[in-house]
Amino acid sequence: MTLEPTLTATVCERTPEAEYEGVVYDQTVTVALEEATTSATRLALFDPSMAVTDDHVGSTVDLAVSVLSSAVERLDTPTRDVRETDEGASAWSYEFLGRVCATDADGGVVLDIGCGTISVEPSADLARCLEAGGADGPHLRVLASRTDLAALE
Repeated sequence: MTLEPTLTATVCERTPEAEYEGVVYDQTVTVALEEATTSATRLALFDPSMAVTDDHVGSTVDLAVSVLSSAVERLDTPTRDVRETDEGASAWSYEFLGRVCATDADGGVVLDIGCGTISVEPSADLARCLEAGGADGPHLRVLASRTDLAALE
């Protein structure tokens, strides 16, 4: 699913992850969300394509974020938020709460989290939540095992 950059953030720092013989192959990018309507106002994003450079640090950018989920459940109460979590499997784990605003043929969804949208990659839990009745904008809790920077403008 192609996701338009909808999250506005300031790039705070870059931290190398995979490095070999002085070459960095991927990194963590820490950003501060401009629309701080969420519980978590700073996010650590995995940047596998090294899209963020030193020139971006300190500047405001628009981001597209993609999430690999470890758990998905339906919410009875409409809620939009991003929360830090101790349940996560990595430094890039967050709890995303929002409304499904689009689906794709592969079973992924676009989730409106209040300060923008994120892409949630297909999973068995996600499919069960969508099958549970009325895919017309259900609200979900998505526990991300990894939160990736998918695009940058």
